[in-house]
Amino acid sequence: MVGAALAFSCVLGAAAPADAGQVAEVAAAHATSDFCWKEDVLPATGTTVDDLAFPAAGTVWAAGTQATLEGKGIRFTPALFARGRSSAGWSGVALDPVTVNSRVNALDARSPFDGILVGDYAEDLGGVLTQHMVDGAWRVAVAEVPANTLGGGLLDVDMTPSGSAWAVGWAQIEDSVTPDPDGGLPTSTYHNEPLVQRWDGATWQRWDLPRIAESWYLNGVTALAPDDVWAVGQTEDTLQPVVMHYDGTSWRHVPTPSYGGVQGELLRVTARGGELWAVGSLKRDVDGAIEGLVLRLDGTMWRQVPLPPGTGRLTSVAATPGEVAVVGTENDGSYGFAFDGSSWRPLRLPGPDQEALSLTTVAADAAGTLFVGGVRPGTETTPSLPVVLGPCG
Repeated sequence: MVGAALAFSCVLGAAAPADAGQVAEVAAAHATSDFCWKEDVLPATGTTVDDLAFPAAGTVWAAGTQATLEGKGIRFTPALFARGRSSAGWSGVALDPVTVNSRVNALDARSPFDGILVGDYAEDLGGVLTQHMVDGAWRVAVAEVPANTLGGGLLDVDMTPSGSAWAVGWAQIEDSVTPDPDGGLPTSTYHNEPLVQRWDGATWQRWDLPRIAESWYLNGVTALAPDDVWAVGQTEDTLQPVVMHYDGTSWRHVPTPSYGGVQGELLRVTARGGELWAVGSLKRDVDGAIEGLVLRLDGTMWRQVPLPPGTGRLTSVAATPGEVAVVGTENDGSYGFAFDGSSWRPLRLPGPDQEALSLTTVAADAAGTLFVGGVRPGTETTPSLPVVLGPCG
């Protein structure tokens, strides 16, 4: 694998300058902006950056998926990269080799020797592909799925200080199979169920949830304590946001507030102090535009937090001691904002072609420094580029 290519883009609130006038404009922005970003291109073209983790101070892990053509289809292969405090760039990390077709959907770590990544259901494994670091090496661990599972995966994972973890996602369950009287392919009916798994340090244990809809799933999870775990998602039949809570004994459905839309979803959830923040999207009418959605649990009640006008779907959220940061991508570009408790301000992500940057995740290290992961899509002649945006310093 070739060494990492570093694209330094210490741009503050403006696109890369092309003439003297733009240079002056950027210099003025340097004097007034609090943000300075550096863009690192990871050493694997055609790969996504789907999640970030911080196993130790000064160390960043980036997990994603490499897509390669295989016959008439696409094969997904898990990928992991790391950058240390003293390293010159990013390097690939050896995972447990697998031959199944699976993405990496989420990653978390509590030390350089203890991390978990989660992926997709693989029929050859009989469950969901996950990997756990054991004695400094990554090893496959299979998460059980319900009977008659056709597909699915785990979409988010959160480790606890004790080494346990919670992961959530979905499973597509086959309900019936009807043979074709003309000898063709049979017809199947199915529904989606949320998949909830708890890692005890050695194996996954699947948890049952109350059935709150005919078809629904979970996208994000955060574990605050052994008796305080939250998960968010969406119903598939009514297209409504879902919040679930685990109290140490069982899971229950938590009603969400009126959010001003007829459809909605929640994709990620995080905690800051005594608050919870969940993000996703909404539609004010069925044929309307997709808008960002932020819900905040302040004490005992969930409330909607208004966003800057024009904000589209939010894909990720991260908390620092002083702010909550959100990012997202829509057809007309990418965006990021930070909320200080009273108002939003733009993250001023770097150009020059920010509209071509697809943002997938935002995360904060223990010091509260923000990092953003994403992809610069390719063209017919150029491959896509996995990127991580971090501080210039």
